[in-house]
Amino acid sequence: MSLLLLFASTQAYAEFTGAGANEADTTVEQVIEEREEDREVSLTGFLVKQVDEERYWFKDHTGDLQVEIESAAFGGTEITPEMKIRLTGEVEVEFESVTVDVSSLEVIDQGLPTRQQPVLGRDRELDI
Repeated sequence: MSLLLLFASTQAYAEFTGAGANEADTTVEQVIEEREEDREVSLTGFLVKQVDEERYWFKDHTGDLQVEIESAAFGGTEITPEMKIRLTGEVEVEFESVTVDVSSLEVIDQGLPTRQQPVLGRDRELDI
């Protein structure tokens, strides 16, 4: 009976592990700590530096790691370090190195400064 209950509880907490299962909830820290080869991940953060033609440093609120992005994944979009992006790809583990081979890139926030609107009061003028 207890074996049956264990099996039933395992089924109740099972979760999907295919493509898209990790959307927007994987962090750099998790990728580095878990070191799970070929795991499909989605990371949200910033490209902060280009290392060579296809390698970049990516950073989120938990840390940074190198990612490999082919030029086709950019889709002609110019990315700056201020732009918040989402990368989707597979984890690659080689010796002590952990990277993500990126299959898609999506801009989440352009990172452009917001233009402040002037406040008009009784004794203020609008400077244009």
